[in-house]
Amino acid sequence: MAGPEDVPSVDDALAANRAWWDAAVPVHLASDFYDVEGWLAQGRGPRPREVAVLGDVTGLDLVHLQCHFGKDTLAWARAGATVTGLDFSPAAIDAARALAERAGLADRADFVCAPVAGAVDALGARTFDIVYVSLGALCWLPDIDGWSTQVAALLRSGGRLFLHEAHPLSLAMDGDDLTVVYPYFEQAAPYPDAEPGTYADMTAVEALPGDITYGWNHSLGRSWARSSPGACGSTGSTSTTGRVSPGFRGWWRPARRSS
Repeated sequence: MAGPEDVPSVDDALAANRAWWDAAVPVHLASDFYDVEGWLAQGRGPRPREVAVLGDVTGLDLVHLQCHFGKDTLAWARAGATVTGLDFSPAAIDAARALAERAGLADRADFVCAPVAGAVDALGARTFDIVYVSLGALCWLPDIDGWSTQVAALLRSGGRLFLHEAHPLSLAMDGDDLTVVYPYFEQAAPYPDAEPGTYADMTAVEALPGDITYGWNHSLGRSWARSSPGACGSTGSTSTTGRVSPGFRGWWRPARRSS
């Protein structure tokens, strides 16, 4: 763990993370993990477990925060939604727009480059039926209160927040070792990670040699509280439900999480 003298400012930590995600985009596009060519060829839509929760999205407006290169965003466009993806990585947004064109979904998809903290302004105060956040997103954010404020402002009356995340205890552990090495509760100081490669391709050490990235954990209670209907606006999320899914093994890393 870094000492107090090594702790970067939030701006510096986020800049380091953005540089890493920019470099990760071409690796992820070519990876078997994301299987972009198979996804294009097979016309796959959203994951069945997500459809089971959100149901028919035909005609709904959906915004995907931290959308990376947009594959999950575009899956919802295939399901009938009009989608907007937002990400802080310019390389990811460029790739998302190109993927939308290749998939024939550009008429139902918009991609905007901005940090989550500036989502409302970047999207022109538009509101949505669904705010979608999935797997390995919250750990890249220093402030879950600020995230909740953005979500609340993005949800229109009767709208829903879909949040699918890893249990924060798993993010505090050192891989499969079951040893807690990172904070479980939210702290102002981030924790660093310099592991080479990426969750999508651990062999990609030349493209991603191990530049330091920074993460923040948010406890289950805090994450749940800040994604509840009250926290996301009295006319926002209509209900809050939770379910436990099997863990993702073999690719999860303390800070190199998917976005």
